[in-house]
Amino acid sequence: MPGKQKLLLIGCGDIPTRLLSKLNSADWNIQGLRRSKVELAEVEMSYGDAADSEIINALIQEQPDHVILTLTPDGRTAEDYRNTYLKPAQIAAKAVQKWAPNCHLIFVSSTSVYGQNSGVQVNEDSLTEPSSATAQVLLEAEKQIAQCGNPWSVIRFSGIYGPGRERLLHKVRSGNFTEPDSAGWTNRIHSEDCAGALAHLLENTNADTKAAGLLIATDSAPVLNTEVEKWLAGEMGIEYPDFDKEEVLAKGKRCSNRKLLDSGFRFMYPSYREGYRELMRSL
Repeated sequence: MPGKQKLLLIGCGDIPTRLLSKLNSADWNIQGLRRSKVELAEVEMSYGDAADSEIINALIQEQPDHVILTLTPDGRTAEDYRNTYLKPAQIAAKAVQKWAPNCHLIFVSSTSVYGQNSGVQVNEDSLTEPSSATAQVLLEAEKQIAQCGNPWSVIRFSGIYGPGRERLLHKVRSGNFTEPDSAGWTNRIHSEDCAGALAHLLENTNADTKAAGLLIATDSAPVLNTEVEKWLAGEMGIEYPDFDKEEVLAKGKRCSNRKLLDSGFRFMYPSYREGYRELMRSL
């Protein structure tokens, strides 16, 4: 029987914690690193900064089979992103090259690296021209991962919602609806499906093969923000305004999940309807 695989979680917030429930503990030895002291069942925890090269090198000297970087910035400036995403990516990429040359390095990124804003569909082959300084830093961090020489994956999540991520529900409940002349395409993924996509990557790649590379993780229903707000209002029994039905050119982008679906992944919540219904039931 093959032995357990070693998994190192750099960043142990909401999504990595959800990931734990999707993995068979009999198959994994899991180490975790986070800044604040929180114990996780069946995880050997360490505490410190992901931008501390001494800590990262010590953990990767244990030669994990997989490393997942799931990081959260302290703020929204480019400098915050450099400290939280770029520096840890640089350090982890160098460490796996030196200490774990067969390790599969996975970096959690965002569809914000796509700057398209005319309603077009984007996929993994689409041009990345970020429109914000923070998204540009994310793209730089992705490049560090892709150039590490190890098997690697960069998974770009679209707008994450779920327990604790209920901003849109609060917006609709307050009657703060988007007017048609501000309509734009939006893309979403439930936090449980984020964790499921990471589990899917772990279970369908191994140290002897090149991993998935670049992957968009978003549900199957890109939708106008006005449309999803109207639907949520109906589900909540809230009156939706009778806006003038003028034609507008919707901005934003529509993200494709075709590569993820073709790899065999199946969503718990394939659209915002299933996901928000479950979220509203849980509140």
